[in-house]
Amino acid sequence: MSQTLGIDLGTNSLGLNCWDKCDSGLLKDQISASVDTFINGVSSGSSSTRESSLAAERRAFRSTRRRFRSTKARKQATLRHLIQYGYCPLCMESLNKWRFDNKDNGYDRTFPTDKSFMQWLALDFNGDGKADYTSVYALRAELMDRDFDFSNEAERYRLGRALYHMACHRGFKSNKGTQAGDEEDADDDGTEPVSEQKKASGIRELMLANGLKTIGQAFHYIECTLGERVRNHPIYSVVRKQYREEIDEIFKRQSLPMGDNGFYKGLVST
Repeated sequence: MSQTLGIDLGTNSLGLNCWDKCDSGLLKDQISASVDTFINGVSSGSSSTRESSLAAERRAFRSTRRRFRSTKARKQATLRHLIQYGYCPLCMESLNKWRFDNKDNGYDRTFPTDKSFMQWLALDFNGDGKADYTSVYALRAELMDRDFDFSNEAERYRLGRALYHMACHRGFKSNKGTQAGDEEDADDDGTEPVSEQKKASGIRELMLANGLKTIGQAFHYIECTLGERVRNHPIYSVVRKQYREEIDEIFKRQSLPMGDNGFYKGLVST
């Protein structure tokens, strides 16, 4: 007498069945049977006992690393562009030390710590050791309130700092349902998707009710007039398109060239 082992491989289970087999080849008696199930995809079970699979954990860490690299690359690209046009006090050599890994040239991917650059990040444009603004939102609002003299280096640095802040927060371009030449975050007819409209509806209503043209002005209003932290406010959610709109409004207010101008195109493409 011999035995037959049957194996059933499923997407999230493994079944085993063992039978005695007679001399004629027919199955006789079942000896044992079992089914082992395992986590399929990201999670399984109730919300209280849900556990991530090893593959899902690896995917989550990989996604985090990719977002970090993408964010870092966008910051570096924006700084490189601002340096090129004289809107950031950092030198290209210091930026390259952060961008590249080349020990022969002294590049070790360390973040720049130049004094003038650190003051620029801290909103200290006159070098007195004190921030000139309560927040970057105050600076972004000021860009819509008065004429800046960009022949003055400190004035250029103010604009550059505001643009860098927007670049750090505006997220990534979406490749969902878009083609080359299409406006990011837009449907085929040029309008915002319904999900984007819903996400940004709160901040847009605030802007409309108070005559505010940019989200920078809106956030400054929330901080100063409402006395609330922007990140704690329920209408904080904005979409990438609104940052593009703010850049356009600032350039119009300050009478800066747009269209085919290299400085403007480099900003909206990052």
